[in-house]
Amino acid sequence: MPTQTTGDVYWRYLVRVAEMRESVKICRQALERITPTGVFAVDDPRITPPPKDRVYTEMEALIQHFLIYSQGFTVPAGEAYVPVEGPRGEHGFLRRLGRHATGRGASSRARRRCWRARRSSR
Repeated sequence: MPTQTTGDVYWRYLVRVAEMRESVKICRQALERITPTGVFAVDDPRITPPPKDRVYTEMEALIQHFLIYSQGFTVPAGEAYVPVEGPRGEHGFLRRLGRHATGRGASSRARRRCWRARRSSR
């Protein structure tokens, strides 16, 4: 883990570059340990789009491709929180999924990184 004792912009930049280099090292180590044998993709046609050559030649594949990319696939009911790191902190996406079997969510909210602090100050 790269660190620095000074805190101006240039040193923060250098720490970030060192972190990226460490990440590349970790990725290379992980890739060396992966064995390239076995199935790596899901074969379920309900959630996997068909190959492009079939999309261009078969009507059923074209319809399946359109349905997957336009409507998505059915997900179970419940809640899902997906954090995404942004330049100003973490962006959180909270998705409340409805109880119906359409796969469409009941509501969706994007939370800023300070949403808890704002709520507590009210």
